[in-house]
Amino acid sequence: MKRKFTIILLLSHIALQGVFALTIDIKGRVLHATNREAVEYANIVLQTPDSVFITGTVTGQKGDFSLDKVESGDYQLVISSIGYKTQYIDIHGYAKSLQLDEILLEDESIDLEGVTVTASATTNKSDRKIIFLSENQVKASTNGIDLLQQLMLPKLQVNPLFNEVKLPGGGELQYRINGVKVEVQDVTALKPADIIRIEFHDNPGLRYGNAEVVLDYIVYRPETGGSFGINLNDAVTSEWGNNSMNGKINHKKSEFSVYYGISHRNFYNMWRDNEEKFAFEDGSTLHRKEIGDPGHGEMYWQNLNGTYSFQDDNKMLNATFRYYTNNQPHWDYKGTLYNIDNTADAVYMIDNSSFKTHRPALDLYYQQNMKNDQTLVFNMVGTYNYTDNSRFYQESRENLILTNVDNLTIGKKYSLIGEGIYEKKIGDNRISGGLKHTQSWSDNDYKNGHDYTTNLYLLFILLRISILT
Repeated sequence: MKRKFTIILLLSHIALQGVFALTIDIKGRVLHATNREAVEYANIVLQTPDSVFITGTVTGQKGDFSLDKVESGDYQLVISSIGYKTQYIDIHGYAKSLQLDEILLEDESIDLEGVTVTASATTNKSDRKIIFLSENQVKASTNGIDLLQQLMLPKLQVNPLFNEVKLPGGGELQYRINGVKVEVQDVTALKPADIIRIEFHDNPGLRYGNAEVVLDYIVYRPETGGSFGINLNDAVTSEWGNNSMNGKINHKKSEFSVYYGISHRNFYNMWRDNEEKFAFEDGSTLHRKEIGDPGHGEMYWQNLNGTYSFQDDNKMLNATFRYYTNNQPHWDYKGTLYNIDNTADAVYMIDNSSFKTHRPALDLYYQQNMKNDQTLVFNMVGTYNYTDNSRFYQESRENLILTNVDNLTIGKKYSLIGEGIYEKKIGDNRISGGLKHTQSWSDNDYKNGHDYTTNLYLLFILLRISILT
């Protein structure tokens, strides 16, 4: 009995210690060491002495930051921002909130085409940040997406394994190369050594549509020659891969480029555990739990981009043909559905689906730079989208079929979008006006014991005016 009492006291002591653990706040302000200006969007990371991440934040418009309710202990505070040397501050055993003095970041020296520039690698404009790359960032990167991981730009969530970049809240991220809108596959085909700078637009104007953030890669265009690259990324223990190849040829002011990517997945040990609850008109409910058996998942993606571009000091012409296809012949689940209130009430379930799409598109872009900081932009995109989606769902008990659903949906959509934009810069301000024409047709067939066909035609014209200060 005494032994049990001792254990209870020990556990109580541990619990009380956790409840009354001392927490502190860490606050500070980050400034440029030379001109004492605030450093906005600097990354603040609190980690243990052996580099285990604890928490983090970014600085605000005045360079200030706050880490709240941090347990008292030994830490290292890491302050970093593109173009500046990283600062490390040791924090040991503080028992009360800590207000740090002004933290000064010094410029990082950047080697740019043989010229050493001792200044910030970031130049702030009214509508964008211009980022020059360091030699270490270029060497540590394999493509244009992987490079973003090194830059640590605000808002961007980078997954270099899948070549994905996302924004918090799911906003639209737009990619451009030398001012021309491109897809993420075009960015993955970029060699970091060819990138002169990146223009980061976190307050884009009218010409960028509904984009929340725009990344414009300004790249070196040789007058002659070409390049070829291949990227192989395959799993060893399962059928999983992301592979691509790209090529480029330059001749004077013209450039021809092609990109082809293929991704595949094929899993034979895929299952689903799920719960579902139904409410009926008489007030009764049915609560079921699904226990999955191994199923089959198989899919293939293919991307083909071919581009011709012409560019000089005053005008730019870009024509791109894109073809995307996704073939998902198997996404098959099976298992047993149990009534949670009566486990003897069980049915066997099959849920098989397949999906196929083909999407060719032609994108024409023209930009004319005129005197007095004026710009004209014309863009036209034609797209055809074909989808074939089927699903077979069945519930049975002792060879008696209880539910049987067999759906097939075939969709065809044609669209033509044209846009013209005029832009005028007045000092740090920018005035834009544009006209957008959208036209689309759709033709859909549905089959589920009965055949249905729907047709839809849309046409609208939109006038937009934007003033960016």
